[in-house]
Amino acid sequence: RKLEAIAVNTIGDLARMDVEILQRKLGKWGEILWLFANGMDTAPVRKIGESEQIKSIGNGTTCPRDLKTEQDVRLVFTVLAESVAARLRDCGVKCQGVQIFLRDNDLMSITRQKKMEYPCCTSRPLLDAAMDLFRQHCRWQKPLRGLGLSAIYLVTADKHIQLSLFDDTAEKLLVQEKIEKTVDELRFRFGHEAVLRAAALLDPKLTGFNPKEDHTVHPYNYFR
Repeated sequence: RKLEAIAVNTIGDLARMDVEILQRKLGKWGEILWLFANGMDTAPVRKIGESEQIKSIGNGTTCPRDLKTEQDVRLVFTVLAESVAARLRDCGVKCQGVQIFLRDNDLMSITRQKKMEYPCCTSRPLLDAAMDLFRQHCRWQKPLRGLGLSAIYLVTADKHIQLSLFDDTAEKLLVQEKIEKTVDELRFRFGHEAVLRAAALLDPKLTGFNPKEDHTVHPYNYFR
């Protein structure tokens, strides 16, 4: 609608538009869209088969209704954390930090992040970190409508973890990783709904999406 309001109806219109006008109307996204429309890419030329190192893995969603309680937020973050954790395992990496995205029903948004004590690729630490950030930074001035969760500061899955004689957190993470890998195998063989958390049944409309495979929920990335 914003593009239509300035007479941009095709990619050609977008490519010919003054980039400064787009920046005034759409902010940073105005320049990004203009660059895409003109086929401009500043990424370095790579050899065949060479891929860019993954810097973050995340998912976000626009919810089917306003989120008005912490329980609502936790339910959605639970689904996102499961998806992000599964994608981390698929890529053979772990994360050392978590970033969340919050958008209210007036489209105002914030992002916040924190580092984690141990590298992980399981859903519970991601969920706990996301909820910690949420409680610290959400003021509930308006209901929320969009949430995002990203795993950041990625390292290879075989990165050495320093175990402590007085803290069994790292050991518990390894046990949980084995459990979630088993869930991955069951879902691969029998479908995503073969294994569901009980929490997902509390509000199926809110949690009934699969961001890892559902093409209507796109991977969540930040343009820097």
